Formats: sequence, structure tokens, C-alpha cells
Amino acid sequence: MSDPEETHKSTQFVIAQVDSQLFAIPLSLCERTVQMASIRPMANVPDFIKGTINLHGELIPVIDLRAIFDLPRKEPALTDQLFFVKAHDSSIALWVDTVVEIIERKEQEIEQAGRFFLQSEVVKGVFMLEDKTVLLHDLDKLLTAEQLRMLQASIRTETLPPR
Repeated sequence: MSDPEETHKSTQFVIAQVDSQLFAIPLSLCERTVQMASIRPMANVPDFIKGTINLHGELIPVIDLRAIFDLPRKEPALTDQLFFVKAHDSSIALWVDTVVEIIERKEQEIEQAGRFFLQSEVVKGVFMLEDKTVLLHDLDKLLTAEQLRMLQASIRTETLPPR
């Protein structure tokens, strides 16, 4: 039996769009959004790692959500955005077409993803926004803690270009 307080609990989410798909990230995990900038490619990383971006002297990995969700690939455009979020207490950048809005949803409005997305561990829930389905990400499963540690070790061996 669920706790009545839990069913009325609501959470704010930032909604982002990639291709025609909407994604939600809890606002508490969101840091900032910036216009697309130069992404520096990396060698020997999974296909969904687009590379790194230099943000104030710190190299941040850029995740290509198109690769994760098997969406049509494209080259970064100046109108695209980098959406900085926290995963395993580290910053990562999600490459998105646009950040749409901030919304609030009650727990009972979110369906468990297993009913819809049996093969996708990174989707932990779904909800409707008008007539569109929104996928709620589990950022800690987007990259495992071990993958993130290995990625950060690779990034540390990269050299920052001179300013």
C-alpha cells in the first residue's frame, strides 16, 4: 500500500527535446544549459560519448542521446544545446536539440517504464505532456559509476588546448 503523502508528492522536471522525442530530467539534477560549442572528439570511448567540452577549464563529457535511443544521427548545429546535469555526483553534458520547459508532475502521473520500455534501463518512467510521451531519465544508469570513472580517467589524460 502506498503512503498517501507519497502519491501527492510532486517533482519539477526540465523537459528537453532530441529529434521528435521529449526527455525529462529532475530539476534538482540540472545545472545549466548553453548553446552548442565545439566538442572535442575522444578516442576509445563508447559510441554514445560524442567527446568533451571545455567549460571554464574543466573537460566535461558530452553524451549523444541520439546514439542511446537509436534516433537519426546528425552533426551538431549552432541551434543545438548542451544540457549540463549531475550523474554520480559528476557533471555531464547531454547534447539536445532544445530545452523546452520546466514542469511539475505528481508521482501518480508517472508510469513505471518497465511497462513500456523493457529493454531500456536509462528510462525509469514515462508521462504525458499534452499529446506527447515524455521519457524520464535515470541519469545514474545513463553511465554507470565505473564507466564514468573510466571516462574521467581518459579525460584527465587529454590535454587542454592553450587559451
